[in-house]
Amino acid sequence: MSGRCRILLVEDNDLLRASLERALTFNGYAVTTAARGSDARAALDCGAMQMLITDIMLSTPKGGLQLAAWVAQHDPDLPVLLISGGHIATLSDMHARGPELPHSLAVLAKPFTVAQLLQQIELLLQQAQMARPTRLAAD
Repeated sequence: MSGRCRILLVEDNDLLRASLERALTFNGYAVTTAARGSDARAALDCGAMQMLITDIMLSTPKGGLQLAAWVAQHDPDLPVLLISGGHIATLSDMHARGPELPHSLAVLAKPFTVAQLLQQIELLLQQAQMARPTRLAAD
């Protein structure tokens, strides 16, 4: 699935963003990067992304969650992988306390290996693909 998958990577740490972009590109993903939520929203509006990977703590403590909430309103079927080096609440806590979030959502704690990142990406893409026909049938 990786050869055809277009990922938007949003990370405000320049070194980490470049490192993750290289790792994802090396593993066959087409990667677009952004350093801020506003740039990410513009990229999502312009291109047909198949996944969003964003740091939870962008320029504000909830910047990544705000971006995920925006995705939930504009493209709720887009899988979102949240990455963070800080305290990570459970997904059920995020859904209970926060804004509406996308259907396919996962969290990966820093530090992580490239293998862990790739595994989480593939799992999330598979979950999103399996959920999509179910939602279409319900509509």
